[in-house]
Amino acid sequence: MNRKLGLASFQNNEDEFSKISSQLIQQQSNLLSDQLKLFQENLINFAKKYNNEIKNNPDFSRNFYKLCLSIGVDPLAASISVKTTTTTNTNTHQKKNLWSNLILNDNDEEFYNELSVKIIEICRQTSNLNGGLISIKNLLNYLNDPSNPNKIENLVENDIIISINKIKILNPNFKIINNGNENLISSLSIELNSDQNQILVICKIIKFVTVRILMDNFKWSRLRSQQVLNSMVEKGFLWIDTQDDNDQTAYWDPSWI
Repeated sequence: MNRKLGLASFQNNEDEFSKISSQLIQQQSNLLSDQLKLFQENLINFAKKYNNEIKNNPDFSRNFYKLCLSIGVDPLAASISVKTTTTTNTNTHQKKNLWSNLILNDNDEEFYNELSVKIIEICRQTSNLNGGLISIKNLLNYLNDPSNPNKIENLVENDIIISINKIKILNPNFKIINNGNENLISSLSIELNSDQNQILVICKIIKFVTVRILMDNFKWSRLRSQQVLNSMVEKGFLWIDTQDDNDQTAYWDPSWI
């Protein structure tokens, strides 16, 4: 005689499916964790093997950094778990920065700490002029300037990137913003919208912008063009020049003045 399946039977099957599902999820999680550990070990071995090239060759260092970012790992922010032994012979784990521990020696750490202080000072001194945005190129020019009493010779862009990533651990307002083909350092709590970004791209090319330029190139209305320019002037991103030869108000990137 056939037996009818009751509600309790369905409940038992549902519980069994839930248990199997949980087991599969845990297995997948363990597999991903193992793969992540393996990748981390390979990344560490690579950094150790090519330590000198990463430290001394800016192009190699930049490519290594881009490689890490392309697979979702930021070596300047990533941490690794390091096992240490205390005086009581108890093993503990400490989180250490991957880049600084594998690539930077003690002298490098001291150098980048000093560079970070100088970057903060320059950003603060120029914030009233540029609204808290300064290009890495302009910062390098200042730091490499022979007439600068605090000059640091032979700096490259990667040195600035390393320092900024050290600074933003303590001050999240410091970050690097890519603006077309140029990297900018933001030192204040600001967010640029798409209109402001497009204007900055133009200013990096022709040094200034006008309402007419925005209307002709972006097909913006006069009101839209004027409003976004006014907001950028208020924030210090642009300076006004009313002496333009064409009787138009020009809005200049302060870095060109």
